[in-house]
Amino acid sequence: MRAKDADRSRRPKGASQATRETLERVCEQTSIGIYRTCLDGTPVFASPALIRMMGYETEEEWLSSVSRMDAGWYVEPTRRDAFIEEATRDGSVANFESEIYVHKTGEKIWVSETATVIKDENGEAAFFEGTIKDITDRKLLEFALDSARERAERLSHEDAETGLPNRRALEVMIMRNGYARSNGGIAAFVIRRFTDIQSAVGYAEANILVNEVAARISQLFPEGLVARIDERTLAMPMAVADIDAAMESLSAIVLACGRPVILSRGAIDVQLTGGLAIVDESCPISIVDRARIAVDQAMEREQDFGLFDPEEYGDPTETLSLMTEMIAAMDSGDFYVVYQPKYDIRSGEINGLEALARWNHYIKGPISPAVFVPAAEATGRIAVMTEWVIRKVLEEQQTMRACGITARIAINISGRLLNDKRFVSRALDLLKRTDAPLCFEVTETMVIQNPKQALETITKFRDHGVSISIDDYGTGLSSLSYLKQIPAHELKIDRTFVKDLLKTSSDRLLVKSTIDLAHALGMTVVAEGIEDFGTLRALAGLGADEAQGFCIARPQRLDHWVDNVGVFPQKAEEVTREIAKASGAA
Repeated sequence: MRAKDADRSRRPKGASQATRETLERVCEQTSIGIYRTCLDGTPVFASPALIRMMGYETEEEWLSSVSRMDAGWYVEPTRRDAFIEEATRDGSVANFESEIYVHKTGEKIWVSETATVIKDENGEAAFFEGTIKDITDRKLLEFALDSARERAERLSHEDAETGLPNRRALEVMIMRNGYARSNGGIAAFVIRRFTDIQSAVGYAEANILVNEVAARISQLFPEGLVARIDERTLAMPMAVADIDAAMESLSAIVLACGRPVILSRGAIDVQLTGGLAIVDESCPISIVDRARIAVDQAMEREQDFGLFDPEEYGDPTETLSLMTEMIAAMDSGDFYVVYQPKYDIRSGEINGLEALARWNHYIKGPISPAVFVPAAEATGRIAVMTEWVIRKVLEEQQTMRACGITARIAINISGRLLNDKRFVSRALDLLKRTDAPLCFEVTETMVIQNPKQALETITKFRDHGVSISIDDYGTGLSSLSYLKQIPAHELKIDRTFVKDLLKTSSDRLLVKSTIDLAHALGMTVVAEGIEDFGTLRALAGLGADEAQGFCIARPQRLDHWVDNVGVFPQKAEEVTREIAKASGAA
């Protein structure tokens, strides 16, 4: 008897001819393999799809070559035992995934099996009957996705520039190894003058220097993980059984890392400042942040290292949390820059833009600059925020120039930053990379607080081609003597004096005298906060040079101005017409 006839003799009887023909057509056409085997795996029937799946051409070839679909069928033989156990227990198996061998070629594929136990007339299990589907493509995709997720997870714990563990890796280690419990501490080390070093040797060499410093710290504390938690700061866990001993260790690290680092361009001197924070469950500020704050406190005291002082830092819990969210918003896009045009009253043109930071919190919605700017100043995050704004403006200014928008862009600089040597150095480095017209707006009262340093900084900015504007003039204790010393190009009159200009003669007198004073000192005058054209007409009559306010244009994001490049001349013409109408009405 032929193999096919032998197979047919084992097939169930009683089905009608039509039913058999239908079943045969289904078996021929489907891409899913259909089979029946004895309990020991002896094949009884295989559909054409299953035969092809196993590398054969005909049923005869299949039946003559395959003696058993048993453990040898599976790449992992124990899968056969699992199959038998599940089928015996439940009477069926559903979506049983395994890697199997293609019988004829020996290659491997992934399949999903669904099978039912067929019983004989005595109710005893006699056959397995089911389907097999090739799921290799799906499994390969799953493996690729798993690999990508693993890689992403690994990279999320790694500093992209140096390959060192990052802050996230450090925080995971803190949680796993119990450094957040008693006798735990975190030491942080800031590489001083890192921005200057970076400017001198380039980013690649500066990263090599960071790695070398990290290696030196690891040599002294080989059991600790040294992570890079920001551009110039390294941190590591440290057991703190005794505060004095821990501070001695900090001192040793600062001293040992003070040796020059040899780079391709020569030896670079390295200076570290260290900070230590210990576990304090009553403090809501993370131990990593406290270690970093300890460094800042040491720098302010002009010390090489220091212990976090909670009394000195105060209790800025909410503010610090807000600032942490602000830094994250810079990466997510929730923190962004808008631009408000300045109108040249004399030429009737839009000749400038003021860049304004905005924050749309993902939960709280828009947060006013009146909230986040003072908070940034109070926590020392104002330098990070301002540098981010400068970088963003320089980036978006290139897009504007490519579209034909060449207006000078003004950026607000907190007066506190005029005395921040690190910020000034970083800002000057950024200015060296552009020839685009910029203006820095500074508040006069902050200049008065530390005039010598502030004036030196303003002069440096001006020497790099940046226009200087004195912002919010008249809101503080103005000093004519210092105003005369500030090498400014522009003076901005605060909206406080502009809003009631048409109602109060004293405000008109103050504005007029301020305009005359500024002109006598060689400065142009910008009036801000203008909301109606009558006030704008009055300012033109008093001699103001430029104006800014909602009646001219509201602040808008970059894409608005790029998509409406022609809006500047159109807006300027509209404003000019409205001033003329206001004049006629008067």
